[in-house]
Amino acid sequence: MPKNEADISFIRTIPYVRWNNQGLWKIPHYPGNLIKITVHFGTRVSLLEINEEIENPITNKIQIQKNKVLMIRTNSGRIKLIFGYFTNLIKHIKTIPYCHWDSKNKWWTIPYSEQFEEEIKKFCALNQLKISQEIEVPKKEGIPRLNPSQVIHYKSCPEAYINKLQELRYSQKIIYPFI
Repeated sequence: MPKNEADISFIRTIPYVRWNNQGLWKIPHYPGNLIKITVHFGTRVSLLEINEEIENPITNKIQIQKNKVLMIRTNSGRIKLIFGYFTNLIKHIKTIPYCHWDSKNKWWTIPYSEQFEEEIKKFCALNQLKISQEIEVPKKEGIPRLNPSQVIHYKSCPEAYINKLQELRYSQKIIYPFI
């Protein structure tokens, strides 16, 4: 939607709404939210995308329908498998070497391999499970360090202090940031 302060303030009144990193508002599917949105925006709404994954705003954990499997390829070379309790799928996952159950997040992980990915897809097709695949977005590293030339009003370290560090035989790695 085009930036409009009235619309943004309306969206922010909805409980547990947040702005995600893809540039979209993420609004939980609670009773009444869809009606509020359609009443407020009227004919201006061109697309409402309803995800079948439900993220609990209090615990930030993904809950998923029983007949769906969410397969996420991670940056660490593993595949996250998130699904409702399905014993046959759990037994199948346990046959894959180096599988791991993450009890905190409530998902299975297996090593990434095209063979394992195809096995899971075939198993889901045989058991009438809908599968959706995603690739994890790489996390941005921290803020890059600024050079002294990039800082306004930069004051260099006093020469006497640098000489004292050298006299005490400090490493160049310690002295370098002061130069």
